[in-house]
Amino acid sequence: MTEERRRYIRVPVTLSIRFQAMEDFSEFIQANVCNLSRGGLFIRTAVSKPVGSIVLIQIPDGAGDFYTIKGIVQCVIPPEGGATHLEPGIGIEFVAVDAALAQVIEAVIARSRQHE
Repeated sequence: MTEERRRYIRVPVTLSIRFQAMEDFSEFIQANVCNLSRGGLFIRTAVSKPVGSIVLIQIPDGAGDFYTIKGIVQCVIPPEGGATHLEPGIGIEFVAVDAALAQVIEAVIARSRQHE
């Protein structure tokens, strides 16, 4: 049995975010989040960044603005591979979660639970 190392429970969500790699400062890429926790999120995307990459993530705050947070890529599921049943994407751990981000995350989770 695999030991669970996460500090926070992941919650399935439907959320559109934007992210950008810090090393190349490319355009922000629109992507969908499939799960979220206070510690990070998993972005469904074919755009891959290596483990350890620093990314900026913009999460909608529900009031028309975006909350920007820095994260570190912790896992990558490449689009090619075929040997896995998992969707391609990247798992990102938030660098620091302040009270404002915690509030945004809780609001997103609450909205997602209302649509279940």
